[in-house]
Amino acid sequence: MNTPQVYLIKTPRKAKDGTTVHFWRLRWKDSDGGQRTERIGRCDEMSKRSATKLLRQKAIFLGANPEKADRPDKIKLSDFAAYHEASLGRPDAAEATLIEQRTATGHALKALGPNKALADVKREDAAKIRAHLVDRSPATIRKTIVTLRAMFGRAHEAGMIHANPFQRIPLCAPVVRDRRQYSYEETDAMIKVSDELWAAIISLAVTTGLRKSEILHLRWSDIDDGWVHVRPRRAGQEASLPIFAWKPKSEKGTRSVTLPPETRDALRVLEAKSDSPYCFVDAARLRQVEKRLNEGKYTRDLINNFNRRYNAIQTEAGIYDLGCFHDLRATFGSRMAPEIPLHELSKFMGHAKIETTAKYYLNMLEESADRLRKAQSRKTLIA
Repeated sequence: MNTPQVYLIKTPRKAKDGTTVHFWRLRWKDSDGGQRTERIGRCDEMSKRSATKLLRQKAIFLGANPEKADRPDKIKLSDFAAYHEASLGRPDAAEATLIEQRTATGHALKALGPNKALADVKREDAAKIRAHLVDRSPATIRKTIVTLRAMFGRAHEAGMIHANPFQRIPLCAPVVRDRRQYSYEETDAMIKVSDELWAAIISLAVTTGLRKSEILHLRWSDIDDGWVHVRPRRAGQEASLPIFAWKPKSEKGTRSVTLPPETRDALRVLEAKSDSPYCFVDAARLRQVEKRLNEGKYTRDLINNFNRRYNAIQTEAGIYDLGCFHDLRATFGSRMAPEIPLHELSKFMGHAKIETTAKYYLNMLEESADRLRKAQSRKTLIA
């Protein structure tokens, strides 16, 4: 049997709001002559170039096993991440999940080489990947093995491999990092030593609790009348510049948070000088990121060397017990916990569950302990 011919087609579909959305689909005939289709992405979120690349991969996959052309089971490890995203993973997977999957398969490729077939990855190869990560942090090792275990597990369920080679590979113990809380003096010092861009970023994080990815994808159109709106967006163009598809971490991540005057003023200073639809990413960087994506290279952060620059700001501010950028969000949560009801704070922070807010942010402040001491010292508590 010859290699099945695969076609790329564009099909419309009515959305709930009545608008028409177009999707890229692959169409081919299986071993029984029946027509098969596979939806691979929305046209406004996936370029034709990317869709064509998946078409070529699909043709290779189907041609590898003509007796079962509807079940590709001869895939190179180098093609597995793209196929997993298109066919095996969840269609609504968060961008952070996709990043973890691409990173994990990248480690596997470095350890085993790009020509390794997916079905040829055995338990000893999984152990070799584990050994390749020996110089990485325990958190990286654990995340990589957990991610690969899940991906190969789906491939096993689909009949593409005989067994999951990562099933019994040992994991590092979970790394539990305490939430760091910055004092008012520390955050003020960081803002003072920062340039206008970073002063606005730090101020926004510590006064609204927005996550790093939410801040990086924030546009000027998301800010109005003392509010900042966190909402998903489709890929497109604005003022001849690229807009990248993005969605919040969870459904409740779509939200609006009040913007204090000092943060709003810092943003206005930036907006007056901006040449970009994004608040913190200039036009040159947007074009650079777009070029890398078109070349098949992934850029993790819209701001280059984000974490390194944040650590440098902490050091310049005289903070040597360095925290991560997410600790600014933790600081916001702990400062607001004594001030507003927990269910309201959970909504403003975009937590999927109120238990998350209670676990990590309730009563972190020293002032909370002071209130407890005062309450314990009251005579009414003593019989």
